[in-house]
Amino acid sequence: MAGQGRPRYLRRNMKPIIELSENDFGDILQFPLLWRWNSKTHAEFSPEQLQAIRPLTIQAASKLHAALKHLQQPGGLNPSETYELRKINTEQNEEEMKTWMDDLPIAADEPIVISWSHELAVQTKWEILRESWSDFWYPSSDDLTAIPISSDWALAASHDGLFEWAKTENR
Repeated sequence: MAGQGRPRYLRRNMKPIIELSENDFGDILQFPLLWRWNSKTHAEFSPEQLQAIRPLTIQAASKLHAALKHLQQPGGLNPSETYELRKINTEQNEEEMKTWMDDLPIAADEPIVISWSHELAVQTKWEILRESWSDFWYPSSDDLTAIPISSDWALAASHDGLFEWAKTENR
């Protein structure tokens, strides 16, 4: 993987939100949500897909979760921190969700981090989340926030089925 061993930065207004180094990543085999991606009853990701999902340690997940708090408020993304908001509810059919995700202006190989809580977060690529969003987000139980390493947009999915995407920089 490109850049291994070098720090990665999540940026907001050209200042790092959180720095990730190799010490901030844990073992996928120990990740509590692994069952979502390697179970016959849920989903069976390929070895390449699983290798592209890098769990953060609890400490790194906690720092990330705290750094993302400003983006959210009760009911969705914070309008004072975002612009060009796009929304969809997962009650739409699967094809509408696929079209919505495909239409977001994000490169397939863009590195992103996904945070569920102060203990659970991963780094992966946009295409992994885009193609398998329902394996990362479960209705009624999950709230998640995804941002790219550049931190210039945010995707938030609430447990009630609302998905929101917005830009976060260069207003």
